[in-house]
Amino acid sequence: MLALELIAWLLAAYVVTSAFEYFPHRWVMHSRQLARRVGSARLAEEFESHATLHHGRFFGPRSFTTCADPAARYVSIDTGALYMLGKTWWVWLPLAAVSLIGAGVLAAFFAAHGALWTAVHREMHYPSGRWFARSSAYRFWHRYHETHHDRHGTNFNVLCPGFDHLFGTYGGLA
Repeated sequence: MLALELIAWLLAAYVVTSAFEYFPHRWVMHSRQLARRVGSARLAEEFESHATLHHGRFFGPRSFTTCADPAARYVSIDTGALYMLGKTWWVWLPLAAVSLIGAGVLAAFFAAHGALWTAVHREMHYPSGRWFARSSAYRFWHRYHETHHDRHGTNFNVLCPGFDHLFGTYGGLA
């Protein structure tokens, strides 16, 4: 019974994490309209940082692995485990009142996602030949993300691409 519960929570964690990758990336980081509609300087800053700097000037389709400006070198590159736990506490912490196992699985999944996202995204844009760069999973993620840089309206997910398929924004692989 415990094994089934863990599997169910892992599947739920994948779905929630896919949503957390997808929605902010698609509608905050790639849509100036949302920031204008709600009048949020913070959302406008997030859009400019990601869409203009990360995609446009520094990691566009022709310069996926280069960034000449040291001040913008790590724009949209790092998240990390603690960052993800801090951004998602409102999901996993209240869940502890219902299921400690569920809360633990979600928190661990979010932390692992943040750490993996940072390592993978950094390797994509600043290749250093890390051990995992030879894995088939990394090669898939790299091509998936490279397609996103080539066609900004596609592949908003990276590590958990479920919502791209669900919402029809899967753009194939570079």
